[in-house]
Amino acid sequence: MRYWLYKNNRAVGGPSGYWGDWYDGVFSQNKTVEWGGHHSTRSREVAAKLNEDVSVGDVVVAYQTDEKAVVGFARITRITGGVDDRRLHLKPLHYLAQPFEIHEHKKGTPLENSPAVNGPVMLRELTKEQMATLVDLAGAPTSVIRGK
Repeated sequence: MRYWLYKNNRAVGGPSGYWGDWYDGVFSQNKTVEWGGHHSTRSREVAAKLNEDVSVGDVVVAYQTDEKAVVGFARITRITGGVDDRRLHLKPLHYLAQPFEIHEHKKGTPLENSPAVNGPVMLRELTKEQMATLVDLAGAPTSVIRGK
C-alpha cells in the first residue's frame, strides 16, 4: 500500500488546467466516484506515477490547494483504462470537519521537507512515516493508514 498527496484547486485553469472540489466531488457523495487520472494532468511525472506506481488499495490524501489544507482521505478502489489513459475511482474514508492546514504544522516533523507537501506537483507519494504523522496531526482515525 502506498500513500499519495493529491492536490486539487477549485479555480478552473489552475497549474494543471484541471480543477476540482474535494468536498463536492468526492466526500459529499459517500460512495465510490471517478476522480482524476491522466485526463487531469499535463505532468509527465504524474503520468508516469499513474502508469507505474498508483494501485488499487492505495490511500489518497485530499489536499485542497485553494485552502492550503488537507480535507480528507480516500482509498483507490478501482483503476480503469490503459496506459496513458488511466482513471481513478475513489471511496471516501474520512472527511476532516476542520481542514488541516499542513503548512502551519509541518515544522519539526517528517512532513517539513516532503516534496509532496512542498512541491507544486499534483500527485506525489508520502512515506508511511509522513502519512502516520499527517494522520496524527490532523486528528484523523488511524484506520485510514490501513485504507479503512
